[in-house]
Amino acid sequence: MFVKAFAPVLPFVLQNLLGPTLALRVQACQALGGIVTGANRSIGRRGHIHARFARLVRVFLTRVPAKKKDPSSTQGIVIPSTPRESVIIRTLRSTLEATDPTHSAQGPVWALNVLACLIVLLGPVLIEDHALRRTLTSLLTLGLRHPKGSVRALACIAWRPLVWAWFQPAFGFDVLWQDVLEDMANDASLSAEEKELRKSERREFREKEIMAGKNSLWKALISVVECQTGVVMVAALLGEDDANDDSEDDDLLDVNDSIRRMFSVLKVMVSKGGATCQDGVEVLKRLVSSEQLSEKWHVNMLLPRSLFSASSNLLSVEFKSLSTSVRSILERSAGVEEIRNLTTEELSKRWIFDGLIEVWREVVNCLEIMDGDETPASSPLFSMTTFTDGDTC
Repeated sequence: MFVKAFAPVLPFVLQNLLGPTLALRVQACQALGGIVTGANRSIGRRGHIHARFARLVRVFLTRVPAKKKDPSSTQGIVIPSTPRESVIIRTLRSTLEATDPTHSAQGPVWALNVLACLIVLLGPVLIEDHALRRTLTSLLTLGLRHPKGSVRALACIAWRPLVWAWFQPAFGFDVLWQDVLEDMANDASLSAEEKELRKSERREFREKEIMAGKNSLWKALISVVECQTGVVMVAALLGEDDANDDSEDDDLLDVNDSIRRMFSVLKVMVSKGGATCQDGVEVLKRLVSSEQLSEKWHVNMLLPRSLFSASSNLLSVEFKSLSTSVRSILERSAGVEEIRNLTTEELSKRWIFDGLIEVWREVVNCLEIMDGDETPASSPLFSMTTFTDGDTC
């Protein structure tokens, strides 16, 4: 009920992101984070409230200013407005490109906070809306290319809500297309059979759009695995989400498909080298370990809560001291400990075992072993490999 009461207020919060003062823009960003936090705790992902949030945010992001007329012309000549994109998108782009902002609302920290909030409120709508998905991923990419390392790390954190959106079940057809269905029902020129046929055609078209959208978004997602983003992707792919336990529809990931995607993520992580490759090694060790999860996985673990909280001080800390706040957010976010190990049954499947070996070989190819360093033979996966290679079963 708390979140539902804020639904009519959301448009005003969104407008204040473009407020006349910097302080107002910061307050709007913090208010948006509060709505996101409350929404993820209170509303169902198929609920009408979340769908309403998504529609409001979608309109806000795609509303293009109307073309202006030349006041000096008696013919009312229209002056072309370029570029053809909303004010908020232009604002986010300009703030993401700032390298030395004097105020947080003028720089990439504010922009990445806003982007993360908007992505969560849009949720599965991003899977279906190709243009909006491309716009938001391109904005996040600007943050990933920022010259300041802590901003790039924050952009990786802001990438996690995009991963979260990929795992969301699509809104129900009757929820997202409510306005269209109502117009169709009120169309007296259509018979009942024609209305049902059109509804069926729209539903079939939408299912194809969702499948294509998920595949397109996935290709973008696996390009960013730094700062343990790949780690949480693996955790989500292997996780058993309580929120989906009562759902038997096509939104649930097939276990084999999830493991195949996991291998794709691991290969990208290993190919990056450095700390990201080391994260991949830790994931491999976790997969074949006997350690149990301390807490069952929930898809909302993909969302770093402190990113949406004013207590993180992201919007108040000096730009030159940003790294401390970003490091704190990463430390409080999900990590390797949230990855479940592969079961004995899964490890007994040849294609899964071969996939582990293939990734491990790529790890070995990337290793730089100095004199006195520990050899890969200490790895649980290496020991398991030795045993299995000698096993004739």
